[in-house]
Amino acid sequence: MEKNLALLGDAELALVYRHSDDEYERDLAFEELMRRYSGALRSWARSYSRSYGWLDPEDLRQEADMGFLAAVKNWDSAKSGLYGFVELCVRRRLATVIRAYFRARQVPPACVVPLFGTVSGRDADGGDDTLAIDAIADVASPDPSGLTMDEETKSELWKCAEAALSDLEFRAMRVYCEGGTYQQIAAEMGMSVKAVDNALARGKRKLREKVEHEPWRYDIA
Repeated sequence: MEKNLALLGDAELALVYRHSDDEYERDLAFEELMRRYSGALRSWARSYSRSYGWLDPEDLRQEADMGFLAAVKNWDSAKSGLYGFVELCVRRRLATVIRAYFRARQVPPACVVPLFGTVSGRDADGGDDTLAIDAIADVASPDPSGLTMDEETKSELWKCAEAALSDLEFRAMRVYCEGGTYQQIAAEMGMSVKAVDNALARGKRKLREKVEHEPWRYDIA
């Protein structure tokens, strides 16, 4: 059985975990998925650990694991790929942990929401200054992992984006945050996939500069 499961793709393993009547098979499917994603989970947790060094790296990794479990349980294959959905859920959970930590200490959320981090596989330039899209995900969309950012925070972040970006960059960012793929954005906006990639890369860098240069302007505590 283990050999057969090892030959399945990620999406197939997720379906086995969710729908198999064999509890042992379900456990094996999840273990195989966890094995495949362990490097990514470690990397995502480490990116937050480096930014907020006083937080226990092992605690962050455990939070990442819980985000992974929520993603596998809630993934809808008709709406997104598994890897992207897992990353979204994990980053949202880690971002929520960071926000909760600072809110307990009455630190302005605008100064601590982790807007930026490496999002592997998203950008042609390697994603070193990639926007952690989960931080400004569409206000109307439900949080798949059950971890929500308050609407006021989202609204302020979108105001920041609208002020910093060109109309094209903002529109591309908005569709992307609503779950659109590069191909869907290209079709909707009448541009090439490469142009979409460039617009998102420019927009992310501009938004980084806007927030870093004027952090207190977006104080929404």
